[in-house]
Amino acid sequence: MRALLIPSNTETAPTVIDIDPGLKAIQDAVGGYIQMIGIRDHDINAYLCEEGKLLGMPFNPRATAIALSTSSIFPTDVIVGDILFVGPCDEEGYDTDLPQHEASWLQQHCNADHATAANG
Repeated sequence: MRALLIPSNTETAPTVIDIDPGLKAIQDAVGGYIQMIGIRDHDINAYLCEEGKLLGMPFNPRATAIALSTSSIFPTDVIVGDILFVGPCDEEGYDTDLPQHEASWLQQHCNADHATAANG
């Protein structure tokens, strides 16, 4: 499955990856148990580590900026750790490939202006 991995380390570029759609591969990508959030008004679902804040994972300014700009998280919330963006679920509830136009949109929002805005 085609996905976009946005690391919390802002010096590491977001990467389009081909990942097994299974639970273990997604957990490995985000570093633990998964939580899914939908990105409003886009054909995108995102996986992050459910326990990221408890585990002390680093703040992810790019993912937080994306989620805040789409009202996909509460205004006082932040995303920590690496995040994996995939396509919408199909009719059977399975993840799908991240559409190319959505991957491009996400990558455009990973520039320094958005990361700076998320840092407040």
